[in-house]
Amino acid sequence: MANTSRTIRALPAQLEDATALARVESDAFSNDPVTRPLFGPHNPEGFTFRAKELAQGIAKNDRETHYIKAVLGDDTIVGMAIWHFYLDEESSNAVERVDLDKKEWATGANVDACKDFFRQIFKMRDRMRGQRHAFLSCFATEIAHQGLGAGSAMLQYGVDIADKENLPGWLE
Repeated sequence: MANTSRTIRALPAQLEDATALARVESDAFSNDPVTRPLFGPHNPEGFTFRAKELAQGIAKNDRETHYIKAVLGDDTIVGMAIWHFYLDEESSNAVERVDLDKKEWATGANVDACKDFFRQIFKMRDRMRGQRHAFLSCFATEIAHQGLGAGSAMLQYGVDIADKENLPGWLE
C-alpha cells in the first residue's frame, strides 16, 4: 500500500531497522564531497559493512547512544541519526575510545584518510571526556525525502533531551 501520509516522526530505531538506516545513509551521502574520498564509491560490500556496524551499535542498547529513525507515515524510514547523551561525569569518562589503527574499515575505504578524518573528530570527544554533554555523530535524510521535516524532527529529538538535561552539545 502506498504511503500517503506526510507525517514525519522521530522514533528509536530497532535492530531490524539497521539495513534501512544504512540505505538512508548511503543515499544521503552518495554524492557528498567528503564521503566519497574517504569511503570511495558506494558498493554492496560497504553497504553490508555499514548495516552490520549499525546493527551492532543498536544491539549494545546502551543508554547514552540513541539510534533514531525518521519515519514517514506509518512505516517508511527516510532519515537516521545517532545521538549521544552523557548526563553525568561517570558516563562521559566511561566512553570507549576507538583505536583507529585496529578499527575494521569497509571495502573501498581510504584507510589513511579515514584515520586522519576521524582522529580529528575523536579529539573533540576526548576534550569533553568527564563533562556532561551531548552530540550528534550521524545525521542523514534520503535525498528524495529532504525538505519534509525529517531532519527537523531528528534534531528536535536530541535538542529536547539536551535542553531538559541542560547539556552543551555539538554536531560532528
